[in-house]
Amino acid sequence: MLKYPIGIQSFQELIEGKYVYVDKTPDIYQLLQGKYYFLSRPRRFGKSLLLSTLKALFEGKRHLFDGLWIQDKIEWSAHPIVHISFTEVDFKYIGLEKALHQVLDRHALNYGIELLDTSVAFKYQELIRQLFKKFNKKVVILIDEYDTPIIDNLPDNMAQAKENRELLKPFYSIMKNEDDHIQFLIITGISKFTKVSIFSALNNLNDISTDEQYASICGWKQEELQQHFGDRIKDIAKEQNLTDISCLEQVKRLYNGFCFSKRATTFVYNPFSMLLFLSKGVFDNYWFQTGTPTFLAKMLKNDYQYNLEEMILPDSVLTSYDLERLDYRAILFQTGYITIKKKIEDGIYLMGYPNEEVKASMLNFLLSEYLDINRSEGDVKLFTLRNMLNNGDVKGVMQHIDQLFATIPADLFKQNYENFYHAIIFMTFHLLGLKMQAEVQHRLGVIDAIVENDNFVYVFEFKVNKSAQSALKQIKDNQYHVPYLNKGKKVFLIGVKFSDKKRGVDVWKHEIM
Repeated sequence: MLKYPIGIQSFQELIEGKYVYVDKTPDIYQLLQGKYYFLSRPRRFGKSLLLSTLKALFEGKRHLFDGLWIQDKIEWSAHPIVHISFTEVDFKYIGLEKALHQVLDRHALNYGIELLDTSVAFKYQELIRQLFKKFNKKVVILIDEYDTPIIDNLPDNMAQAKENRELLKPFYSIMKNEDDHIQFLIITGISKFTKVSIFSALNNLNDISTDEQYASICGWKQEELQQHFGDRIKDIAKEQNLTDISCLEQVKRLYNGFCFSKRATTFVYNPFSMLLFLSKGVFDNYWFQTGTPTFLAKMLKNDYQYNLEEMILPDSVLTSYDLERLDYRAILFQTGYITIKKKIEDGIYLMGYPNEEVKASMLNFLLSEYLDINRSEGDVKLFTLRNMLNNGDVKGVMQHIDQLFATIPADLFKQNYENFYHAIIFMTFHLLGLKMQAEVQHRLGVIDAIVENDNFVYVFEFKVNKSAQSALKQIKDNQYHVPYLNKGKKVFLIGVKFSDKKRGVDVWKHEIM
């Protein structure tokens, strides 16, 4: 049986423990042809494993690469290495400056050298030069999650975020003058919105974040998934009573679709989600375990943004670096909640959710934020509503929709009732797990929602402070229901009046076709 390296970020532990490894050394070989790199990827996308692999390579541990593509492609040589992971730097409790001193002192102790400078930046420079002098080898610098001291303070502690940014500027800029002492350098992180201000002096970094050449360096392509895990997917198909083809199609729909190439030609799976799926053999939502930035949900809620499909964005948004003017669209891309779906023309891209797993994670998170409830309570409400729809219980459906709106704090409702109503209806119906469409374009108008299951079709039209009868009439006049009449299912036409005074459903009327 395959051993799945869930949570393992050490390449040496992965190899020695005989865990399955999707060989990324051809991509690493291409990296070795250059010198200075910057790479951004969402959380849980294998950045730390990539740097750990590079560390093992530059330590000259050839035996760990037995059977891998790169083993006989390079000359093996050991170099001194400065490897800093900001997820492991204790800056939250002792402050960033003191934490950096500890990291540099620990490196010096490990290599048996002494650092005398009292400035963080110049101590860092001293470390690089001393390592070069002692070993007569150029130094390899690997910096993981460089932006953690900044983004962990957003948006509630912007002052601390800016203070940490200013401290990091000289820390990174010192490397600009160390070209003669550096063999290789790569910096990774989630975001780009701090890149320009922090690395303004280090302008020789090659940003490969959206290069086609490195589009799959931290993700699994379809052929890699099937090559390494094809037999496991066939086993899951049997366990789920699915055909091999239908199982693979479901895997693609739920988990594939991340694109980090401006050519929009390479799409990959998130390794973390896939390892959990392959290990458990259950189609489930694993993406929420990667963590949704709370401030991102608040930004979306404050701007009443809830439909993240088919967004057309320019390249300038995808590479937005401005800490003072955060753009939620850039953050959505950098955190993996939207991705490049298609290149429309040079510099213009169609963006949207990468897959159903990520879509469900974001909509669940947003719905909980809008309704001011925890995620588990939201799941229960959706489960109840889904059962009512499956049973043809129109009265129960309408009562439950009314209860959803009743949870919203009155002061929020009064501020912008229509936006709240649209957002909650949209997110709720998208999360039902049934065949549904919301805000459907029709030749005679926009259909608010259509829900279909094995036995019933529901055609909804919602009005705010307008009669339920007029909503029902609109369905019939525009013939929204006609395409569903020959399916052998009972079709419900439901007109609903929402009232801002009642903060919920006021009147609803329905007809059965």
